[in-house]
Amino acid sequence: MVCVFYLTSFSTHIKKQSNSSVGVSIKASSEEKFEDVGCNIDWHRYLSGLRKALSIKGSGLAFVCHPNDCDLKQLATTATTLGVASLNISLYTPIFSKGQWSSDYTWEELGEMIKNISNQLFQAEKILQGKIYLRCSYPLCLWNKHFIRDMIDRKQIQTGCHLSKRSGVVFDTDGSLLVCNHLFPYPIGKYGKDFLTPEEFTNFFTRKSVVEIYDKLACYPSEKCQHCSQYDICAGGCSILWTYFNPVDIIK
Repeated sequence: MVCVFYLTSFSTHIKKQSNSSVGVSIKASSEEKFEDVGCNIDWHRYLSGLRKALSIKGSGLAFVCHPNDCDLKQLATTATTLGVASLNISLYTPIFSKGQWSSDYTWEELGEMIKNISNQLFQAEKILQGKIYLRCSYPLCLWNKHFIRDMIDRKQIQTGCHLSKRSGVVFDTDGSLLVCNHLFPYPIGKYGKDFLTPEEFTNFFTRKSVVEIYDKLACYPSEKCQHCSQYDICAGGCSILWTYFNPVDIIK
């Protein structure tokens, strides 16, 4: 959990930079959920620190939903107290711990979370009186089709990612090159070793071995995806989902 002191220091420092906005991730939707994650910081002091970090006009708040905390109406109420311009909702994915991929939840529990989000999102938008977006990392076929259609029409949903679109990379703190920040155990290269200049990076990134890694990670997770009219925007969901769950059993 980010300390209030660092949030305050961050807000002071960031205002000296040329950034036009700031995005901050909140780890609980309410004071009750905040206590559940075991933080010993006072909730109201925490909100005060967040408010200072988000004081730049146009800044947004991000939140990762999981089955134990997916009350979007409560989250929107909390967001209004912070005065944010937008609320960005992401979804729980498996984690890598102790050398293996695992999930804190069953797929049935995640399925109930999907229903809760579908039922609450537009209500949360009214509470926030602003913009709310869903970063949908789960296959679109798992959602209520009317909800998804409304979200697409309203331009309030983001699907795919820089991995599926091959539009970006992530550098770890030690210079390791990652195709996704969740895939930190599997770097595909390293700055200063495999490349140093932009030209060397381009040559490395277009190597056959690197292209094959992307082909594998961005392949169809299920044969059913090959015949889906929404695959171009869905991309079969986040690749991290399939490190633990079996897409053949899940994708409709």
